Amino acid sequence: MIHLQGPFWLTWQFWQIVVTAMGALLGFLAGTLIKYVLDRRRDQRLEAAAARTLAVALHAEISAIRAKASQLIGLLGQSSGAQAAAFEAGRAMGIPGAVVFERNADRLGLLPAALCEAVVRFYGVRAAAEGILDIANPAQRQALLGWLLQTANTAPQSLIALDEFLGRPTRNYGTSRIEEPADLPVRNLPPEPLK
Repeated sequence: MIHLQGPFWLTWQFWQIVVTAMGALLGFLAGTLIKYVLDRRRDQRLEAAAARTLAVALHAEISAIRAKASQLIGLLGQSSGAQAAAFEAGRAMGIPGAVVFERNADRLGLLPAALCEAVVRFYGVRAAAEGILDIANPAQRQALLGWLLQTANTAPQSLIALDEFLGRPTRNYGTSRIEEPADLPVRNLPPEPLK
């Protein structure tokens, strides 16, 4: 007796192969999707950690630059007037370099746009103050003091924005100012005769 078998696609072996192949394909796709999601979460965590590290380093650098600008204002902004030697001392002290900023310029995109803008604005002011400090002389004292003052007073905007990004309580960084000359009345009296 010869049994005629129907087409292969009607047999249970065919459907067993199809179900196994579909299961393997769905398992592969599900595994790929899960791996993608897990990799994306890991990448986001790494980016967030890199952004925090960058923000902490920028905060430290901006704080140091602000402190040095305030010291230079104190040196060159004395009410008695700055001597020529004070400009040499100011150049020797200098303004700290923008090492963190320059070495991480390609990573600033990790920070929110408003924060990035505040940081870049500060470093632009810092660069101008450094340029003027390098060429300043007593005749350019007011221009130099203006840029140093702007450097010191632009820093708090960046520092506050960095504090907010880092989840730190915001501080009042205050502002720097130039000591105004004392307005003392001067009277020239003739010396009293000796008795």
